[in-house]
Amino acid sequence: MMRQSTFTVVVGRRALLREGITSLLRHTAYKIVASAAHASELRNITLPRGRPTLVIVCIGGRNGDLDDSAESIRLLRSQFPNSKIAVVAEITAAADIQRVLALGPDAYIHNLGSREILLKSLELMLMDRQVLVLDQSMAPSVMGDGAGRCA
Repeated sequence: MMRQSTFTVVVGRRALLREGITSLLRHTAYKIVASAAHASELRNITLPRGRPTLVIVCIGGRNGDLDDSAESIRLLRSQFPNSKIAVVAEITAAADIQRVLALGPDAYIHNLGSREILLKSLELMLMDRQVLVLDQSMAPSVMGDGAGRCA
């Protein structure tokens, strides 16, 4: 049985990062329907109802990217209220990562390590799981002292 394609929108200031994500999703169930530097560029995009919709927000490592991306996430939530939002970020400061997490993305992938990590993360997110992918070295500073421990 073939899985229904997921309409996918990629947003981020860095064209190379957007194009890289688009390339990684080629030949998968994620059908790229739009790509833009900022959410405001997507005002005229309408997505069909009844199909899974995914928005990937790419955040680079520069200071301005974080503020711009926060605004984009807010706009995207209002424009595509039933979509899932995944953030792929290159930021390294724990406080900045926590700031992005406070915006409530459905998935947060820190420094994307491979295509497989991206695909598995998106798959879990579309199964209504909240996904947080961090390098092991980042987890304690982002999650606090209890990171990585199970009760």
